[in-house]
Amino acid sequence: MSKEIQRQLIVYDFDWSLADQDSDRWIFEVLAPDLRRKMKILKEEIQWTDLV
Repeated sequence: MSKEIQRQLIVYDFDWSLADQDSDRWIFEVLAPDLRRKMKILKEEIQWTDLV
């Protein structure tokens, strides 16, 4: 019987301190560029905190 290993990604938000980037945007640009492009389009209609 084999056990399935579950994986998790944990992201800490250290804008301009630990990471010299705005990590709220950077994480999407690196890991999900298609989603980031859609977020740029939607930012005129939806508040940023609701998008993320």
